[in-house]
Amino acid sequence: MLPKQEKRPKAVQQLNMVSPLDKAKKLKQKRRIIGVTLFLTTGLCLGFSIYQYLVKYKIKWQLPKINLKISRVRDVKSELDTAVEQLTANDKGVWSIYVQSGDWVWSRNADSLTGKEKLESVAASKSSWIEATLPKGVEVKEIIEEGSGEIRAFYQMTIPGRQILVLFKVLGGNYAESARALIPKLTEKIYWTIVRLST
Repeated sequence: MLPKQEKRPKAVQQLNMVSPLDKAKKLKQKRRIIGVTLFLTTGLCLGFSIYQYLVKYKIKWQLPKINLKISRVRDVKSELDTAVEQLTANDKGVWSIYVQSGDWVWSRNADSLTGKEKLESVAASKSSWIEATLPKGVEVKEIIEEGSGEIRAFYQMTIPGRQILVLFKVLGGNYAESARALIPKLTEKIYWTIVRLST
């Protein structure tokens, strides 16, 4: 008897199905890269051409500026509230303050104080309580009214392109001394805050 032949497994040939898929994927990727490259090249050429045109004909172009005035107004109002609170904290009098510059209005303990129309008929003041705290060149009109237990101070400060109206009313406490001491400090703070707001 002859020995049994061992069964050898037949070599299985694997079909090459991966290869066509890889080729299609690679072809698609190459096309995409070529398309993006052409798009970027064209875009850069167009961008440089526009830039050269603008430079050649001296056309000035700027990005639009975002106006943050609303948030600045809120910041200014809260800054004024804090400053007035700090300066008048130790004073026993009741302070009413009204500030107006153009359409911008700020007040403390007052919606409006009467008497601002009186300032229109008054000449610019040569010496006032607040003159030393303001820069030179600011035209100041001043009216001081002292009455029974109160003092009123009306100021109109004029600088080029802006007019600032500040009205004070102090009731009770040692109003005459506190007004003379605090009104110049408050006016200086108000003036610089409004000037900074307008820039």
